[in-house]
Amino acid sequence: MKRSLHPTEHQEQTALFKMAELYHGKYPELRTMFAIPNHWQGGIGRGRYLRAEGQRGGVPDIFLPVARNGWHGCFIELKRPGGKVSASQMEWQEALTNQGYLARICWSAEEAIRTIEAYLRMGNGRPNS
Repeated sequence: MKRSLHPTEHQEQTALFKMAELYHGKYPELRTMFAIPNHWQGGIGRGRYLRAEGQRGGVPDIFLPVARNGWHGCFIELKRPGGKVSASQMEWQEALTNQGYLARICWSAEEAIRTIEAYLRMGNGRPNS
């Protein structure tokens, strides 16, 4: 079995949340950031169960429910280097952007934390109505 030199998406996301913990002092808003578990391993029955509860394929992995500079919040789809973006993920990126959310695809934990940090530096403020 060929092993990848790149971390898995799980490892990248775990690293992102560990880095976010280090930034809580500077950006207390990071305490509200959470993951959205959109993938599952298991049988068809489990997939039906989760879809019945409202889980949707393509929804970004991470949400920061903090308004900045006219945006309602920030969604991050975290990919590992060399990963692929699905059509449904691109549709969600566009739909969320059209609804006033910053939605980005990031290719590493480091890129995600830079994106989130830049977002938080945009300045406080309620989104435009």
